[in-house]
Amino acid sequence: MGTPSKGELAKMLSGLRGFATPKERLEQYPTDGDTAALLLHHAQSHGDLPGSVADLGCGTGILGIGALLLGASHILFVDIDDAALAIARDNLARAGLREEKATFLKTDLLAIKQQPAVHESPMTSLKADCAIMNPPFGSRHKGADIAFAQLGLRVAPVIWSIHPGQTRAMLEAKSARWGARLTHCISHSMHIPSMYDHHRRASKPVAVIIARMQRN
Repeated sequence: MGTPSKGELAKMLSGLRGFATPKERLEQYPTDGDTAALLLHHAQSHGDLPGSVADLGCGTGILGIGALLLGASHILFVDIDDAALAIARDNLARAGLREEKATFLKTDLLAIKQQPAVHESPMTSLKADCAIMNPPFGSRHKGADIAFAQLGLRVAPVIWSIHPGQTRAMLEAKSARWGARLTHCISHSMHIPSMYDHHRRASKPVAVIIARMQRN
């Protein structure tokens, strides 16, 4: 099978399993196939996907699986939730991908982020050539998406991450403090389905940015 186009990838990823019982406290929202394909094709076009990739806060695994379909050599799927990791593992099989190309790791990324960079023991298995993520936006844990981005830059020299649309200036300032830079910022509308009791509409478009950050 050749490398899928962006449209083909979006269709393939849209057919994967979603969350069976999403947990609002973990801000579990699915990444739709179009958004995942857009992020991944930009990452591929910048040469960021041929090596090892860490999917941080992987959820159902859609980003990591898409990266494998575009040629990544190995994916590290990381999440705090056992149920999410089980779905990601099942989706890997559904996509026809070999499990030896993947590692599944349960860990609390926000807890690791609080530890100093010199503390290596939780970080030894968290290394990759590129990190990709659709992090929690911070409705339950303020600043969670920024914390994920900072951790991502400890894991890999390049990250691709999804953030609320109004955070570009913050990401530019924060990345500079972290010894990195925001190299690309793509505006996008991501559709969030109705999943929780307080949701009143079947689907809601949310303005986001897809950001590429790189260590200096």
